[in-house]
Amino acid sequence: MKTPGMLLVLAVFVLILCAGCSGPVRPVPSSDSPGTNPLNTVPVSGQTTISSPGLYYLTGDLQPAVMNGTTPASSLSPGGTTSGSYIVIRSSDVIFDGMGYTLDGKKLTPKFDYVYGISVSRPFGKMSAESVVVRNITLSNWSAGLFFHNVSGLHVENSRFYYNDFGVTFQTASDISLRGSVFFKNNKGGINGYDLENIEISDNNFTLNRGDALRLYGWQEVPMVFQLFGKYFYFSYFHTNQKTGSGNGYSISRNVFSGNNNGVFLANADDSVISQNIIRDSRDNGIQIRKADNVTISDNSITGSGRYGMSFVNSGPHVVKTNNTLFGNNENEKTTNYDESFALSVFLGIVLIILLKVSTGFLDILKKFIPSKTVKIVLEQYSHYEDLVRTAVRNSRLSPLFEGQAAITITGALFFGGAYAYAGQYQRTLPVFCSILVISGIVTVTPRVAQFIVARRAGLEAEYRMWWGGIVVILITLAAAIWLPFHSIFGQPVRMEIQKEADSMKRGVMLTKIAGPLILVVLSVIFFALISVQGFVGEMAVVGRNMCLLTAVVFLLPVSPMEGEYLWKNNKVAWLLLFIPVILCYLYLITMT
Repeated sequence: MKTPGMLLVLAVFVLILCAGCSGPVRPVPSSDSPGTNPLNTVPVSGQTTISSPGLYYLTGDLQPAVMNGTTPASSLSPGGTTSGSYIVIRSSDVIFDGMGYTLDGKKLTPKFDYVYGISVSRPFGKMSAESVVVRNITLSNWSAGLFFHNVSGLHVENSRFYYNDFGVTFQTASDISLRGSVFFKNNKGGINGYDLENIEISDNNFTLNRGDALRLYGWQEVPMVFQLFGKYFYFSYFHTNQKTGSGNGYSISRNVFSGNNNGVFLANADDSVISQNIIRDSRDNGIQIRKADNVTISDNSITGSGRYGMSFVNSGPHVVKTNNTLFGNNENEKTTNYDESFALSVFLGIVLIILLKVSTGFLDILKKFIPSKTVKIVLEQYSHYEDLVRTAVRNSRLSPLFEGQAAITITGALFFGGAYAYAGQYQRTLPVFCSILVISGIVTVTPRVAQFIVARRAGLEAEYRMWWGGIVVILITLAAAIWLPFHSIFGQPVRMEIQKEADSMKRGVMLTKIAGPLILVVLSVIFFALISVQGFVGEMAVVGRNMCLLTAVVFLLPVSPMEGEYLWKNNKVAWLLLFIPVILCYLYLITMT
């Protein structure tokens, strides 16, 4: 009877032994090769630079406290910064298999501005890295779990990216696939890429990333950088375009996005497909398309977005949307078009300021090149024709629209506002057109009204009237906006002129000149406050703020016939106290945001 007891004890012992030996089953390193030749198998147990083809695999979890060596700072890092990578791949035909283990940077002693778990980059003096596979790994607590630059043929499979700044960030890449991976609670975003072509992102899960789950640019707008007191300031309206490939060919399919900022953000890219994705509870937009064309968006389910299910900004005419389910979003779809030709419109403005000098008789520059007799004849003819127009209008049935202060103000505002709204690259729905008309009209005419009121109260003899010369300039620039890529107009439909200015009281003239730009500053503050209002009101307030600040800058330029010339000549301190804050606000709010 002892035998069954011994057998029972032996069975229990075997069970305990089996339980103690069992654990997570790790995948066996596969010898498949991304290239044409068999790969050598190389174990990795610490910081490594891979410079030859092979199958490299982790032998256990790694949580380094120190990291040696640096890699050159990429163009994603501002000048003067350093970057370091724990695993560096500088060879083609490489498989890096994490074997299900974790590479964690949480305990790493701060030494670099940017630290990457794995980086794949161009070998010095060699061709781009090609045919690289990264799979079966967890990357956590890095500036970017995986960073790659100047790479073609990279494949990321069955990996996890937790608590990084970015899960994956890459630049100047083509023929890339990211499949079957998880991006969870990364601080700035899941995947972030620039200057890309032929990208496939499929069957991934993006959950609770603080930034955009997926943010891709076909080509990158590289802003001008200005350094002041050790800090870098970016002028986004003045930039160069970095594009080494076509910037086309994106396939984003069968992914799940939940609780991110934007689910999918795609910009500066054409010929793309976004299909069969599930996008839930985005804080901003489910899908946002910016400056892209030939995009097909189909069979997606988008629910619970904080703003729009789908948002299209300056997108092309060939964006096809079919069979998408939109439910429970703040607004299901939004299309916005706005003027991005800032540098051209500023250039046009400067040219037209010179034209204004000509048209109003301030010809100090031209007199050096053109005989004064010729200039005098031109001015006389100009004044003669303007007087003819004024007389013809005064004697016509339309005279009530152009006579009297109220009529001049309303007609001038409608004339300029209508031309500006028509010329701009705005979505010309009736609410948008009317809003732009009213805002631009108010910004253009109100400063002259304020100057006229101040002049009259100061006892000055002033004239407030339609300015037909300025209207001619508006019509010329409107034609340029229609036929040329300026999309903005310039001109002044009304005129406020102090009679016998040289003989008038200096203080009254000074207050009158200052009143124009001051009222623009007040209006810009009002518009700035309205920007905090979400939706349509906030978008229109941005237009008003930008117009106010630009107009204030033009008013204060120290050249004729701008008010700034008088202020500069008679009180440089007052001019500086007004011009410097206005130009700084303009540069900061318009070019840095």
